[in-house]
Amino acid sequence: STPIKFGTDGWRSIIADTFTFENVRIAAQASALCFASVSNTERAVYIGFDGRFLSPRFARAAAEVLAGNGFRSRLMDRAYPTPYISFEVLRRGFAGGIVITASHNPADFNGFKVKAHFGGSATPGITAEIEKHLGDSPVLSSEKGVEMVAPGDHYFDHLRSLVDWERISKSRLKVVVDSMHGSGGRMLETLLRDTSCVVETRRGNLDP
Repeated sequence: STPIKFGTDGWRSIIADTFTFENVRIAAQASALCFASVSNTERAVYIGFDGRFLSPRFARAAAEVLAGNGFRSRLMDRAYPTPYISFEVLRRGFAGGIVITASHNPADFNGFKVKAHFGGSATPGITAEIEKHLGDSPVLSSEKGVEMVAPGDHYFDHLRSLVDWERISKSRLKVVVDSMHGSGGRMLETLLRDTSCVVETRRGNLDP
């Protein structure tokens, strides 16, 4: 009877229609039951969000449900790109991750993405397991166990390791990046700050 239907690695819907705080909590409760069965991981979840309308509050609601189910919830303190959450889940050996984002969908949508313990998108098998748990048990919620965290340097270090960073650093590139008011913000400026490159960001502020 639930309107929550998972597609590719998550559930997306129109804000205030079916994407509501109640339904986000139901999805988080089902995800918690699924994450509880993941072995050889820390009982912890990394939670992020984008710059869409109410995303920080939806993410907080999800984090409190995970905490209510006995998980350590590490909640990002700002909007940040989804790959960072995937990276941290894998690096830290967490049971999984959740990102409040509707990706490429229009601005009136929001979404609930699930990241598996291996860092990638939840497989169809995992999302089917989550859907099976929807409405299985009462929603548990607690403010205790939610820890606000800022982005760390490990992700940037990883990005630098994938390219010829020394060559880029000395290249004197002039770069214009359009962040389209999204969660990428001024990340490229930060990444290239101590190099010979010059970066100009357009539309780097968040705007739902």
